[in-house]
Parts: sequence; structure tokens; C-alpha cells
Amino acid sequence: GMLDRAKATGSLDSSWLDAGAAAPRRDRAKEFTLATFMTAEADGLCLWEKGSREHKSAVTHNARLHQLCLWFLLYGESANLRHAPEAMCFIFHAAMCAVTLEDRAPAPCPMTDKEPVGDQLVLAKPVAGCKMPHAKDDYLNSIVRPLYQFLQREIQGRASSPIEDRVMYDDFNEFFWMPERFAAMMPHEDGRVQSEVSVPEEMRPLPMESRMYTHLRAFLQRASSHPQGAAAALSGVFFKTHKEVAGWMSMFVNFNTVFLFHAVAFHLSAAYVFAGNTIDWEYVSTAVITHSVVKLLAEVASLHFRNLPKESGGDVAVTVTRCVAFAVTPLVYFAERWWRGDGHVP
Repeated sequence: GMLDRAKATGSLDSSWLDAGAAAPRRDRAKEFTLATFMTAEADGLCLWEKGSREHKSAVTHNARLHQLCLWFLLYGESANLRHAPEAMCFIFHAAMCAVTLEDRAPAPCPMTDKEPVGDQLVLAKPVAGCKMPHAKDDYLNSIVRPLYQFLQREIQGRASSPIEDRVMYDDFNEFFWMPERFAAMMPHEDGRVQSEVSVPEEMRPLPMESRMYTHLRAFLQRASSHPQGAAAALSGVFFKTHKEVAGWMSMFVNFNTVFLFHAVAFHLSAAYVFAGNTIDWEYVSTAVITHSVVKLLAEVASLHFRNLPKESGGDVAVTVTRCVAFAVTPLVYFAERWWRGDGHVP
């Protein structure tokens, strides 16, 4: 999902920056975000002029090494967010967008015993205009802590509340499934100020991906400054995606295929008997009515467990389409019987 969004906003065309504007193009080194490079590599693209195979291999290995180190740094300080892989993917992508690399191979690094000395291998640097490096433990305090406080309140602080009213790990993860859900955490594409969450003035002309981590950090810092704490502020952002309501209806929705199999099997058995213990396809074909009715009931019953006000128009349209499709068969059957008026069965 993050890679598709990066391509949709044209980051492959606009995320690299030229260093040294006065130098001739052939002498200038291109810079591109780590996320852009990994997206291009996955698509088999190349972000720089064709060079030697050794140069391309060195740049690729360098980018992969930076990506791996960045992931380990984030994962090691993520606390309970390790149980939310979708959230970690979003944070990881935002962090990769905040790091730029040059299209040059790292210089040889002197060795002391078995350890390298110097920073020649470190080619990553912050996106131009962002206020980095941040203070010590900034990732833990600015990113992890607000999200952790929200999950702690929902899972432990509200343990006595019904589970269908609490945002659990699965709801927290599913929040990051679709861009329209976490749009509040994303910066505007044109760089304009969004409410009280903004990025430094010099970053606003940059592509949206380059501002993503800075905007996410500012968004969560604003939540932490809420008078009632980050948990209260984020309760208006994250929401319940599936209501875990126990009961017979839940069992029917979860095991509707089992009910469907038994209902259709019973219908076929009854059709065989009514046809005089013979296979009469006029009777057997009516099993599709039972199939459609059971599927329609399961579709309608599933609405009891969904948070319809928070779903997109596309999801609602799909549900309506499925209900209409399942309702057509029995409606056509009974309309035909009514239209004929001769009492013929089936």
C-alpha cells in the first residue's frame, strides 16, 4: 500500500535532488530518498544514469544496508508496537522517506582490528529542510509513546468495558489498511498547513513523501500535548473496525459456509423425495434459492459487526451489490410463480 501511494504521487519523478547546483550535471551527485530507491528497485527501475555494474551494485548494497539498519533501529525501540505490523510498516516507510542517499558508492574505510573506522560507509542524511538530528530518545518519546499510551488505555485501562467498544490490536492494524483511514496522519500534497500540524516552512515545497515523517512526528507530538493525554487525543483518530459481539448471530456469520452446506444438502434431499425419488433437474435447480437466501442472511447479519459510519463508500457499495445479487434469485422465482398463477411446483 505504501509503495502504491508513493508511485501514485509521483515520487519517482520528484524526490531526488541535485547537489551543487552550480556544477555541471555530469559532476553532480543525485540524491533520492531511501523509500524511493527501494520502490524503484522493486519495480526494476534505475534512478541514475547507467554506470558500471560495480557502481550499481555498490549503491544498491549500500541502500539495502541503510534500510536494514533503519529497520533494526526502529524495531528495537518500538515496544508494544511490535504487535502492530501494519503500523510499523507505516512508520518504517515514513522514516525511509526522511532519509536521502547519494548515488555514489561508499569510500573505502580503514580498519582497526576487525572494526571499521570513520563514517565513509554512512551516506544517509536527513531530507533537506527538516530539523534533524533530533534529541536523544526522540523516536521513543515522539512516535512510540503516544501510540503506546493509546493502546495501553484501550487494552488495559478499559479492560472492564465490553470488547466491542474498545480499539484492540486488530483494529489498530486495520486502521492502516487504506489510505483514506490514516489521511489525518499524512501531510497535504501541496504542503499547506493542516490545522495545527505543519512542517518547517522550507520543507513545504518538497514532495509529500519527503514530509511524511516530519508531519507524523508533529501530529503525534500534538496528540501528546492534549490536556487529557495522547490516549484521549488519539481516540478520535483510531476507531473500531470490527465489533466482537458474542452470540448465535456471530456463530452464524463466522460459520455460514457450514450452515450453507447443510441447508443446500437438505434442500437437495427434499427435492429428490418430492420428485418421486428421481433426479428431476426442475426440482434440483431450486437449490440455488436456498443458497441465495442463506448468503443473503449472512450478508445482512454481518452488518451487526461492522462499523458502517467509518467505512468507505466503496465498501458500502460492495455490500449493497452483494445483497442485491443474492436477493435476485428468490425474487425472480417467486415473481415467476405469481405471474404464472397456475400453482405449478416448482
